[in-house]
Amino acid sequence: MMTYAWHVHHHILVEPVYGGLGTRISYIMETKPAHEQALRLRLLKPIAGDLPEPVQHAGRAYAEAWRARDQARRAWDEAWRARDDEARRARDDESSLAYAEAWRVWDEAWQAYAEAGRVWDEAVKANMSGVLALHASECPQCPWNGATIFS
Repeated sequence: MMTYAWHVHHHILVEPVYGGLGTRISYIMETKPAHEQALRLRLLKPIAGDLPEPVQHAGRAYAEAWRARDQARRAWDEAWRARDDEARRARDDESSLAYAEAWRVWDEAWQAYAEAGRVWDEAVKANMSGVLALHASECPQCPWNGATIFS
């Protein structure tokens, strides 16, 4: 499931989040400096209101590209394992071809994901006034300065 959240990363105001915030919360608790954790956790939250429609549209496309990239990565991982298994037994052109095809699909999915991310960024910038209005209502007393939460 994909949602949108404020301040997933300290230098990005809004991001689509695929799969929930639990992983990010754990990451913050395990890797970020103790003096940053409280602020990061206070500001990291799902967006309750509606982002401007062009941003939501770009976010849906981004999430779809994200899922496709992840599926392609899993297929590539499987092909890699099969290729390695075959290589240990004997050279197998079929597994090498499957690996090459999986790599091609992974590369195309990655490029589509990168393009969807670029479109997402452009949609956010083009609709920043609406994004900032929603942010102001959902994140009162937020230290976001346009570049980071650490001002």
